[in-house]
Amino acid sequence: MVSGTASEIRKIPVDDLLFDYQNPRLSEFGIDAKTPQEEILVKLWDVMGAEEIYYSIAASGFFEHEPLIVIKDPKSGKFTVMEGNRRLAAIKAITLPDFIEEHGSSGLPSISPVIKESLKTIPCLEMSRKEAWRFIGFKHVNGALKWGGYPKARFIAQVKNEYGLSIEEIAKQIGDTTKIASKLYQAFMVIEQAEREKVFDRHDVPSDRLYFSHLYNGLNHANIQAFIGLKEFNENEQELIPKSKVKELGELLRWMFGSEKNKARPLIVSQNPDLKYLSKALGNSESVAALRANQALSVAYEISRPDPEKFEQSLNEAKRALYDVQKYLATGFDGKNREQVQTALSIADMADSIFSWMKEKYDANSPRQPKNRTID
Repeated sequence: MVSGTASEIRKIPVDDLLFDYQNPRLSEFGIDAKTPQEEILVKLWDVMGAEEIYYSIAASGFFEHEPLIVIKDPKSGKFTVMEGNRRLAAIKAITLPDFIEEHGSSGLPSISPVIKESLKTIPCLEMSRKEAWRFIGFKHVNGALKWGGYPKARFIAQVKNEYGLSIEEIAKQIGDTTKIASKLYQAFMVIEQAEREKVFDRHDVPSDRLYFSHLYNGLNHANIQAFIGLKEFNENEQELIPKSKVKELGELLRWMFGSEKNKARPLIVSQNPDLKYLSKALGNSESVAALRANQALSVAYEISRPDPEKFEQSLNEAKRALYDVQKYLATGFDGKNREQVQTALSIADMADSIFSWMKEKYDANSPRQPKNRTID
């Protein structure tokens, strides 16, 4: 509930209420000052769960004790909703003719005439952005209605850069740790720098949203830090990547998020294990060359792996495969298939050859080891 007296809360016509393109969560979906209000409404309805609030309003109406938080535009006289965009979307979906029919889903409950009438004006509390940030931040960063990583990072950056607060002060107000707030801010500022340098564009990302956690977690990897030359964190430093590494920053973000302009799909499909694979590849010059030649991430990762690691994995995979052969031997081999016998003979010869070579090398490094097939 928003603190404030009843005299501070006033009813504003729903037609005078606008969605806030600066809302950190909306910006995650590529919404900006040029995005039409109708498009924001569709995004809130289709992607951000405004339909859930529709059910609540259908059952109980709008909760008068939880006003929208708004800021007035002195030029137009209309009000931008800083807090409550999903609720406003549900209200507009109900009050706009034909919206539910065009964008709704089957089974939505009907809205009673009494509730519809009550939605013509909505309880609102007018504040400045500076006054509202503490409440909004606490509610959405660590409160009951949490934002994802990108909205949190954008919010922290907005407050830090517009109001001049330190990361530590912001973290205390929103109930977060300074370490997490710093890392979120760092990753956001890296994206901001990439856009200023024109090596990345959020609107060029093929996905509906920016999977910010790829970068947030990726910046913890030493290989990624080295590849883009990430500087030691300083909250007062706007340029976290040296000019000499801006090209590599653009490459990293393209590999992480993809690019419609370059017809490039993101290399990270699932953060585990793809982020680890990308980090490993960026630590090897041949692997980086493979990525630049548009080779698959799996190919670049395989190049980056040292031969001893590949050898051990292959040896263990061969052992597991032979376990499976042994498991199905009695029921899977009918004693008539000559080709299968020949295959088994080839495996036996190969295994003997591998063992003999390994044993000889092992004995040379361990002269006291008994000369037999058993390795203790």
